[in-house]
Amino acid sequence: EEIAIGLVRIVAGQAPLVDVPSRAAPRQARMINAAKAFLNARLEHNLGLADIARDVGSSPYHLMRMFRAETGQSVRGYRARLRVAAALTAIVEGSDDLTQLALEVGFASHSHLTDTFRSVLGVTPSQLRRDLGCEALIEKRRFLEASLAAAA
Repeated sequence: EEIAIGLVRIVAGQAPLVDVPSRAAPRQARMINAAKAFLNARLEHNLGLADIARDVGSSPYHLMRMFRAETGQSVRGYRARLRVAAALTAIVEGSDDLTQLALEVGFASHSHLTDTFRSVLGVTPSQLRRDLGCEALIEKRRFLEASLAAAA
């Protein structure tokens, strides 16, 4: 969605995607924080950018630009990291059924969870459980928490 909106704006001759301030103004920072809270509270829902923007009182394009400027990542990427963090926490706590876990944290399927896990952490959930001890899982969770905190 974000890429499509950006491309439409570029084709229409409007501001390019890279024309964003380095840090959001206080009002915009509140909007970004509201979007983060909205995503976190509805982690299992696959809401579109328009739904999130409507909730925080913004246009999808403005939210997309400000979110990336403030956090350094897309709304979609941020939501994926939140979901991976939730899945990782559940795995550390002993969750065995990856299909059920995937659905609980908002992934479309077990393979979607696995692919996203691999792209964010470099390993699959099964590999983490099999090859690494609980300490390594906790370390991966700290990595994700630090990544999310840096985006704050």
